[in-house]
Amino acid sequence: MHIIILQRSEQKKKRRSQLRTVVRVGTYEGSGQGFGGQIVVSVTIKNGSIDDIQIKEAKNEDSAYFDNAKKIIDTMKQKQTADVDVASGATYSSKGIIAAVQNALKEAS
Repeated sequence: MHIIILQRSEQKKKRRSQLRTVVRVGTYEGSGQGFGGQIVVSVTIKNGSIDDIQIKEAKNEDSAYFDNAKKIIDTMKQKQTADVDVASGATYSSKGIIAAVQNALKEAS
């Protein structure tokens, strides 16, 4: 049990440190590989926080999977990190969104 608590504590520290590296206000683009190809997002940073995440491009994504995967965007904004779990039933599309947001956040740091 102590190991699990320690791992969760380390994950929280990682999430906080990821946010600390985001210092520049602005809108940044990133891309990631989804189920059907490249996913491009724009991430808006205001007051050192993730303010908005928009999907700019996801041409070949299956709409059923992708609609499910997009639910993780609200979780990212709420938790202020791209380090979130994938949506059940939409693993590859979720991973594409996560990678795209992570790449956009790298541009912002």
